[in-house]
Amino acid sequence: MTAEVLLFAYGTLQDPAVQTAVFGHVLEPGAPDRLSGFRLSHIPVDDPPIAGPPSTPPRSRPRPA
Repeated sequence: MTAEVLLFAYGTLQDPAVQTAVFGHVLEPGAPDRLSGFRLSHIPVDDPPIAGPPSTPPRSRPRPA
């Protein structure tokens, strides 16, 4: 008997090579990431870049009521 195991994988754990190194196989695709009640927005980052162009990483913000 095999029990179902739910795993939330983010960042490098979404990379098939990393999954193989960590779990010994590539994980089956799951449901897309979702955070109910929030929307994706971008916040400008004014810090000087370490390498490459400046970026605006996405941030979760509560949706207005």
